[in-house]
Amino acid sequence: MTVAPLRVEHVRWREVSWVIAGGGAARGVTTRTARIVEITLATGERGEGEAAPLPGMSPDSLDDVDAALAAFAARLPLDLGITTGGAGAAAGKVGDDVDDPDADRGLGPLAAALGTVTSPAARFALETALLDALAAARGTTLAALLAAHTGTALAAIPVAIVVDTPAEAAAAAAAGARCLKIKVGPAGDADRVRAIHAAAPLATLRLDANRGWARTDVLGRLAALVGLPIAFVEEPCPDAHALLAPGAPPLPLPIALDESLATLDDAALTRALASPDLAALVLKPTLLGAFRALQLAARARAAGKAAIVTHTLEGAIGTAACAALALAFGGDTPAGLGPRAGEPLVTVLHPPVAAVPPPPVVAVPPPLDVVTPDRTKAAVPPALAAPAVRNADTPPLVLTAHPTPEVVGAIQAALRAGVPLVLIHPKLPPAEAARQRALAEAAVLPPDTAAVLFTSGSTGAARGVVLGRAALAAAAAASTAPFQLNENSMLK
Repeated sequence: MTVAPLRVEHVRWREVSWVIAGGGAARGVTTRTARIVEITLATGERGEGEAAPLPGMSPDSLDDVDAALAAFAARLPLDLGITTGGAGAAAGKVGDDVDDPDADRGLGPLAAALGTVTSPAARFALETALLDALAAARGTTLAALLAAHTGTALAAIPVAIVVDTPAEAAAAAAAGARCLKIKVGPAGDADRVRAIHAAAPLATLRLDANRGWARTDVLGRLAALVGLPIAFVEEPCPDAHALLAPGAPPLPLPIALDESLATLDDAALTRALASPDLAALVLKPTLLGAFRALQLAARARAAGKAAIVTHTLEGAIGTAACAALALAFGGDTPAGLGPRAGEPLVTVLHPPVAAVPPPPVVAVPPPLDVVTPDRTKAAVPPALAAPAVRNADTPPLVLTAHPTPEVVGAIQAALRAGVPLVLIHPKLPPAEAARQRALAEAAVLPPDTAAVLFTSGSTGAARGVVLGRAALAAAAAASTAPFQLNENSMLK
């Protein structure tokens, strides 16, 4: 590994949009728009992050993101005071060195360099991109880099599955889910919650009121749910932290703080963490930033509370970064990263293992807006640019290959995480689709498997063909080279 000063040479960003369901935290928003941020180090490594403020929830907007990114770009080139080969495996508690700008071994200088970025979503994107590039320089993964600074051994962790109906709860429980999250309305939905519990009696429940209850109704709403296996109720009302203040009446059920963490002052946070009625801090990195999430997790753990990473309906890159943080926190508390409507049901989040040396790439002319004109790295898709080898215990992700944004996002996330993909043709007869799925799930796949594609079956039973990550990356580079395509190119 080459050791060099960590220097940010270039930053650029582009706009992306995708369709989402408008329910729950989306508050009626059906299209998400974000900025994909790419940082390039002086040593050539690149990292990506996503800035996706959620209207109605985030304290910032896309205009704020653009202004913050432009201000950061004006500071470049930027030396960050640590090296690309620093002691990435140094152990410590969660967030120990984030506040220390002199901690060369850790993340302190990075946090200090980005601490002046005023937009939380932009800060999260820049932090993620910078850490992603640093992980590539150190020959590791983002999750492993973060885990080195939390003292956590990377291991699979469960996720909470969002359900709305008893039928969804039963299906999730049958698939292995042990924690279900239920969005509840202003009336509390106690009967629906009981029906969901009856459908999945072994599952722990988390309720999210999204601040929808009146303050005067909270005690009664919570009392109506006593006796159910409810871990906590997230943000039951506006200013939920006031329910945890000294002298406040005891709560019938524990609560968790979520959106309010973006604006809660330190004194109020300290009082909340001291309350026996607080069960957890639910951390949304897009609203907080990655380093702030690390700091809050450290405080939660020190107070004996759970620290739970969740999403704000980000795309593939933002969700992958949230997953890396969740894996770095470790433990057996389910992360709030379960699938949304229309996504494959995944009940356990698996970490990528240490990165392997990247495959050879085809030299092509660089994109026109790259600062270093002598750079000749091929335009390999970012999901393949830092290959990961899957854990032998990681099952493949089997997808029906419908041409939808959700499937594309799942493919990107799996490639980034080193999870092998199996793509099933959407027009197959049900019996053949089930046969292919069963074959894929029972197969022992090579460690560097990127995907399994089935043949047409025109000369007999369809057979699965294994594509390695190196082969897929080389094919992508070779395909883009003649046309000088890069990740900003668009085909119309």
